[in-house]
Amino acid sequence: MIKKLLVRIINYIFYFFNIEDNKIIFESGRQKVDGNPLAIYQYIKKNCPNDFKTIWLIEKNTDTSSLNKDDYTYYKTFKAFYH
Repeated sequence: MIKKLLVRIINYIFYFFNIEDNKIIFESGRQKVDGNPLAIYQYIKKNCPNDFKTIWLIEKNTDTSSLNKDDYTYYKTFKAFYH
């Protein structure tokens, strides 16, 4: 009962946010930015940088040296929930 109510409230709140068709969200839960997601990210940045907005959701202690400053945000922040 409470879960259904909470889901309805969250859906109502996010109804007012626009969904961007050209946004790709990557997730790194191991405090690393590597593997296939990194390869896809680098390919997109190199071959079609203006076609897609890329966002990484990372933990605070993650090495971000291979990412652009504007391309990541931290878990459990309002900005992360927005994306």
